[in-house]
Amino acid sequence: MLHIILGILTILLTILKWLGILLLILLLLAVALVLIVLFVPVRYRGRGEKTAEKLGAELSVTWLLHLIVVEAVFDAEGGSLKIRIFGRTPEEWRALLDKVKRKKRKKGKAESSEAGGKKQKSTAKGAKRIPEEPPVKTGQSRQNSGEKPETSPDINSAGMDLFKPVKIQMSGQSFADERTDKQPQNPKETQGSCQGEKTEGHQEQKQVGRLSKLLARIRGVLSDLPQKVLQVFRRLKRIAGEGVKAAQRIRDAVPRILEKIRRILHQPAVFLQFLEKYEVGEVLGAVKNELFNLLGHYRPRRFVGYLKFGTGDPAQTGELTGALYLLLPTQEYEIVPDFEETQFETETELEGQIRSIHLLVTAYHLFRNKKLKRLIRKLRKKGE
Repeated sequence: MLHIILGILTILLTILKWLGILLLILLLLAVALVLIVLFVPVRYRGRGEKTAEKLGAELSVTWLLHLIVVEAVFDAEGGSLKIRIFGRTPEEWRALLDKVKRKKRKKGKAESSEAGGKKQKSTAKGAKRIPEEPPVKTGQSRQNSGEKPETSPDINSAGMDLFKPVKIQMSGQSFADERTDKQPQNPKETQGSCQGEKTEGHQEQKQVGRLSKLLARIRGVLSDLPQKVLQVFRRLKRIAGEGVKAAQRIRDAVPRILEKIRRILHQPAVFLQFLEKYEVGEVLGAVKNELFNLLGHYRPRRFVGYLKFGTGDPAQTGELTGALYLLLPTQEYEIVPDFEETQFETETELEGQIRSIHLLVTAYHLFRNKKLKRLIRKLRKKGE
């Protein structure tokens, strides 16, 4: 009884050990995935050209060693957008998935047809099978049936026993009957050799079965991979659609917000009271600092080209030139203002990268800002 209990406990502990190892592996995979999303940068590259002869722009965004690539091209005739996941477009993944499904259907039909053919062959063999007649002893059944037994004159004349070895003298040598040669000399050795052959064959069958199961699992994983990738793409597409809807809502809300700001600005007393009551100045200063830090991380690492522009108004052109000198790196980028005519001509190339960890840190700092929390709380109470 004690041995049974110990065996059950050993089995349970082994199961718990493997479950713990599996959970640890899943946890490590989740942590690795989170670290990849946070620290692996999204690289972007853009090129734009606007001259009297040519108009066009290109933008490409890549992530995780070009496993996910988004390319957008715009020109005078229109634009195009391409998305590649693991080197294939969604249409190619869909075609590959349909091809795998067709192969599975053909394989199922072939197996069913083979099974049907085997059944028909087995039934045909069973129908054609004729029971064999029992062996007939010499001189008994044939005499009963009225037929004359066909016997060899030598055997009948000699009167030899069929179950004893017979020696035949031929050219001075004696040979034993073949029946005596076929009898095993050591029955134990032959039995042991047969058992060894059976065990070896059984082990080979086990190895072949395990290998076939492993190959079947690998084939199943590879066949399900296109469908999983397509599901991920559909989720990304749905997220992108929600982002577009959110951007449209923001775009619709911006005019209303600007109208409210314009009304407040036209009433200086109300504007000053609003700033003093809700401490908007300090909150905006904190938000501005965080946003500038974020833009410092996301700004292009390479920015080359030139820009020729003119608004037709020298004052506006001068103000815009000053703003561009503050925002753009002027070491490799040339800004040429035209204070007389209205024009716009450029040829620009830029490269940069975006890490999600910087956005997460900025969101955390804004969430921990007490003045921003107080402002949001007061605005909610006022809205209620």
